[in-house]
Amino acid sequence: MLFGLVVVGGVAIAGTFLLGAVDGASGAHAKRRGR
Repeated sequence: MLFGLVVVGGVAIAGTFLLGAVDGASGAHAKRRGR
């Protein structure tokens, strides 16, 4: 039970981090050029 929560939490954090990294890497150039 506890192990499952840790896994789910880790996946959620990892997914959020990956999405943030990808969005930041691709969004940074778009925002700079867009402005």
